[in-house]
Amino acid sequence: MELKEKSEVLKTNVTEATIEGKTIIPGFSGKQVDINGSYKNLKRIGFYNEKYVQFEEIKPKELLKNHLDKYIIAGNKKKNMVSLLFLVEENTNIENVLKIMNEKDMKATFFVDTAWFEKNSELAIGLIKQGHTFGNLSYQGDTEDSTFIWMNTVLKKVGMQEEVYCYTEEENENLLKACSMHKNYTIKPTFTLTKYPLIEVKNSLKAGSLIAIPINPTTEKELELILKYITSKGYIIEDLKTHLKES
Repeated sequence: MELKEKSEVLKTNVTEATIEGKTIIPGFSGKQVDINGSYKNLKRIGFYNEKYVQFEEIKPKELLKNHLDKYIIAGNKKKNMVSLLFLVEENTNIENVLKIMNEKDMKATFFVDTAWFEKNSELAIGLIKQGHTFGNLSYQGDTEDSTFIWMNTVLKKVGMQEEVYCYTEEENENLLKACSMHKNYTIKPTFTLTKYPLIEVKNSLKAGSLIAIPINPTTEKELELILKYITSKGYIIEDLKTHLKES
């Protein structure tokens, strides 16, 4: 009887995905008490103890994997997370950014050009194993280039990265179609940093933000201040894989 009474209090409601036109913000699972499973646990100890209560996940009706034809524009604000999306061109050096992120024990997502990936594939695979995530910019953003499929394969088969991400700042039907066909998620950032990174973060930051950051001397110089500001607002900085997970 006590288990049934407490089950409503312990239940958390599912948050459904927000879908508007060609965009989507993922939902977030809820949970409910597994009455039968919990009762078996409690029967063994002979009294009610919340530590032994068993839960069942309630998944959102609309899952990201069923909407690959839509742009992901933010994470679910209920998770109180923010993701940094570093844009890496062929000759970009990510050493300083990595040093700062690792010192803060924070994970990021790197969207890399295929030319960069060809030169630094071992580094990328190592970073994936450390918990960072990589996205596929293909060669100069051309998803029809043969290297797009090659990079997808390496990330999934060698890097063991379950999800691979495409990137665009504007609606691009050809890119969206190609990425969807190859089971990639397409990210359209919440906002992109330009001339004044820290000020732009302060003006636009909100829960669920996906912040695109070109790597250059200005963003490298202000990165630590940006991280400090984001965390001061109570947000958790995570990679896309963690941020967009629906449970």
